[in-house]
Amino acid sequence: MKILYICDGFPPAVAGGAGTVAQQLAQAMVARGHEVYILTTINDPTQAGIQVIDRMTIKRVCISNTGLLRFWRGLYHRSAVRIASQYIAVVQPDIVHAHTLNGIWSWWVLFAGRTYTKRIFMTMHDTASFAYSRIMYLADHSGFMPAAPPDYRMTFLRRLRQARWKFVPFREIIIWLILWRVGAVIIAVSDAVREALRQNGIRATVRIYNGVDMKAAVVHASAVTAFRRAHNLIDHPVILFGGRIMGSKGIDQLFAVLPFVIARVPKAILVIIGD
Repeated sequence: MKILYICDGFPPAVAGGAGTVAQQLAQAMVARGHEVYILTTINDPTQAGIQVIDRMTIKRVCISNTGLLRFWRGLYHRSAVRIASQYIAVVQPDIVHAHTLNGIWSWWVLFAGRTYTKRIFMTMHDTASFAYSRIMYLADHSGFMPAAPPDYRMTFLRRLRQARWKFVPFREIIIWLILWRVGAVIIAVSDAVREALRQNGIRATVRIYNGVDMKAAVVHASAVTAFRRAHNLIDHPVILFGGRIMGSKGIDQLFAVLPFVIARVPKAILVIIGD
């Protein structure tokens, strides 16, 4: 089958969680004998074009979406939709699997995919389908989970506070209608994302965790010992944090609970891998 993945950024040119997940899925589909295409964006015009990497045909387009009209274009970006429609017409995929659309490509791109296939998949990695940014008002910086279930509902006022002058009336309803009209299979990457979608009127078809190829993650014991020795970690229990060093990734909560961990495990050491 021909499978087309659409995402705003794709490794190695652009680093990011959603793009990395799309890359891993694409590589797995290639290994299973499928014909894989990638449609993504790039900021550097010198890197735009079509490349074949690891049997994946990758089309990178230099296009952006910034300014006050960013969220309007997140619904319908005329230039992006035109480019996507032309490429989809050439590829004529059997499956279209989108990972991030709200940033650059716009949700309307799903209609372009629907022209050639009924198999439309949309993986929801975050809250972009109903919110304007990360839902930080739920953050508890004490580091302990609240007793009550989180209230993910984005009220009109919450959306207005997030977007301010970039607010788009009925944005979340339009996104829901697009997903419904194209008959998208909606995939949530976690139970929390699935619940947040449900509370905001979007029912995920299925929850599928982001996969990890455990064979690729196997590290020889000697390499582990060498790393520990090089960083003075021998005989120390290690807490590993991997990701961007920012509040929305949970680093504040980790720092908050660290004194409690050290009180019970004095030799514990926090190792951070990120940027």
